[in-house]
Amino acid sequence: MANLVLDVSYEDDFMIYGIVAAVRDYKLAWGINNCLNLDLKRGEEVNLYEGQKNKKCICSCYCHETELYDFTLIQNKSMDFFQVSKPYLLPELKEYDYFLKFGGQSDIYTKEYVRKKLSNVLVITYIKEIDLDKIKEKENLLII
Repeated sequence: MANLVLDVSYEDDFMIYGIVAAVRDYKLAWGINNCLNLDLKRGEEVNLYEGQKNKKCICSCYCHETELYDFTLIQNKSMDFFQVSKPYLLPELKEYDYFLKFGGQSDIYTKEYVRKKLSNVLVITYIKEIDLDKIKEKENLLII
């Protein structure tokens, strides 16, 4: 029997910033709201199911959407860290505590502006733009 391979390609119409911050998710969301003048609000948790055992990686999520752009702050480490064999949203980037996903078109929120403003948030230790081509499990970001 021949094997069929599904080759799926995605358009990357967003940017991802990896954030290292040793604070709770709501404190980071508050700091980002203040520096970028956003209104990130807690949304539904992201659930990634793992195989047949029905164990899932659960990550908190904060969202801000307008007609032109959207921001999503998501936790990288699962809330049930010890219950799941893959407890990270993006296992190859487990050194980051959070990811900030930015998509859409805006004259105000350019890549440089967002990075500069985020570097001024006191609770953020380190921030880096992530190259989407180097992420193996990019599908996990698409469900957000």
